[in-house]
Amino acid sequence: MEYAQQVQYTTLSAQARSQLTSRLGAPQWCYEDPTLPSGDNACERFAATLAWSYWPSAANSMQPSGPSDWSASMSPEAFRTMLSQLIGAPDRLDGSTSQTAVRTTAAAPGRQRQLAARTPRRGTQSTHGAPATQPQASAQAPLTDAQRAARARARQEWAVQGAAFLLSFRNGQCTDLVARTRPDVVARIYEASWTVGFLHSTTPSTPDFVARNWATLARLAGLTVSTRPLVGAVVVWQPGVEGADAPTGHVAVVTSVGGSSFTTREENVGSPYHYYSRTYATRPLAGRAFILP
Repeated sequence: MEYAQQVQYTTLSAQARSQLTSRLGAPQWCYEDPTLPSGDNACERFAATLAWSYWPSAANSMQPSGPSDWSASMSPEAFRTMLSQLIGAPDRLDGSTSQTAVRTTAAAPGRQRQLAARTPRRGTQSTHGAPATQPQASAQAPLTDAQRAARARARQEWAVQGAAFLLSFRNGQCTDLVARTRPDVVARIYEASWTVGFLHSTTPSTPDFVARNWATLARLAGLTVSTRPLVGAVVVWQPGVEGADAPTGHVAVVTSVGGSSFTTREENVGSPYHYYSRTYATRPLAGRAFILP
């Protein structure tokens, strides 16, 4: 997901963003109107769809569970074809580009070379078992001066507003316990959102921290999200998965991990401010992801 952010920052032109906004079915590119919910930003749909399109595997936690998921905004094939036409990205999972896409992008060889420098090669495995066709963080381009300045402003904003913002989670919901246990995750997501706003000269806004969004927001912030639990990880369930509420989903914190199971600390079962623990199987499960510590 961090790789997708680098593509957004360094490679997409204003015209490309406009075309992608339309094809992804979003009303705006990235937080231009801060009153709209997170899912109405094409930049978020773009990042999620990119992650899924280049690694369409059941082991990918970005696998869409329904047509409303961000990563389901376009089919992987259509997305890869469009990205190939726009910036010369590979439109095949073996890392190659079809002749049609080559002809379409032949007028922009510099951009093709620029993207090729960031595209991982096949033949290796990531630390979580992902094929090399999944965009990897090691392919990041250096930050520009504008990006560094935007990030610094976002961190300053958190330093001033962070404590008060964390208090807004004190409502007895499942996110209440998670925000108190892992405030670092909230901070990274908050800073990433404000960085985008400052970078694009829009009014920065805070993303929607409803439980189902946490894994996607964490990826957009450059945090590691996995299908396997670790102690201290935030576990995120999509609505309906292992009893998670619809339409909000559910979050909890992993407190222990055994050979075939893990245990959580959770809040808001039946009524707000109700704490409890549960044990789940560790096998990968569609609609469940872990934001690693």
